[in-house]
Amino acid sequence: MAGIIASALQNDNSQNGNTQGDTNIADPILKKTKLGIEGKISPAIKSQFISIENAGLALLSNGNMPKLVMQKIQSSSDLVGTVSDGVANLIATIYNQVAQKMQGNQQFNNQFVAAAPSAGIALMCQVLDMAERALGVKITQDLVAQCSQQTAQKILGKFHITNSQIQQAVAAGKGA
Repeated sequence: MAGIIASALQNDNSQNGNTQGDTNIADPILKKTKLGIEGKISPAIKSQFISIENAGLALLSNGNMPKLVMQKIQSSSDLVGTVSDGVANLIATIYNQVAQKMQGNQQFNNQFVAAAPSAGIALMCQVLDMAERALGVKITQDLVAQCSQQTAQKILGKFHITNSQIQQAVAAGKGA
C-alpha cells in the first residue's frame, strides 16, 4: 500500500492542476459537486489536495479494491455512513503512510489537514459514482449533501478536530 501511495504522490499532476478523476464521473450531481469543491481550493493547498486525491484514486482503483468497496456498500443498510467511514479511513491511511516520511514537518501537517476534507469529498464523489454505475444507487442532492457533511466531519475527527473547534474557527474567521 505504501508503494501505491508513494507512486501516486510522485506522479501528482499539480503542474497543470488536474487530477486523475477530472472527467470520469458520469453523474451530473456528483460531477458538479466535485468541480465545485475543486474550484474553491485555496492555491496554498491545491498541490496537497491533488496529491491526496490522486493517492486515494490510486488506492480505490488498485486490484480488487473496487469490488471490495462495492461489496461493503451493497452489504450495508447505511449508504451515507458506509461511504463516509470508508473515505475517512482512506484519508487516514494516506496520511499515516505519508506522515511517517514527513515527521516533524508542521507545514505539511497543516496543509494536509486543510486539504483533507475537500479531497475526501472529491473521493466520496468517485465512490458514489462507482456505486451508481455498479449497484444502481440513486444519487440525489440530499444524499450528496448528507454524505459530504459526514465525510468532512469524520475526516476532521481522524485528526481529532471537533465540531465545536470548527464552529469556533468559522466564527473567528467571520469576526476578522
